[in-house]
Amino acid sequence: MQAHPYRFWYLIMANKHPIGAIYLSHRDEIGIFIFYAYRGAGFGPEAIRQLMYKHPRKRFLANIAPRNAASILLFRRLGFTHLQNTYEYQP
Repeated sequence: MQAHPYRFWYLIMANKHPIGAIYLSHRDEIGIFIFYAYRGAGFGPEAIRQLMYKHPRKRFLANIAPRNAASILLFRRLGFTHLQNTYEYQP
């Protein structure tokens, strides 16, 4: 956090307890993590909606690992569309 990689970063709270975190990067990328015990309870979509409402942009991005089916479904349900898969090679 000392390097300031995020434009905004928040703890996600429920009943005064942290249940995850969400951020908006300098490139308008949303990242979210919900602790396992709280997944599937609707906290993720609500946190994303609140972040987008609080920090309106022309567009938001979400970088999701191709095998992370739950996150892909979450963002698709919120209206995000697939743009690309990025590959890198460093010899």
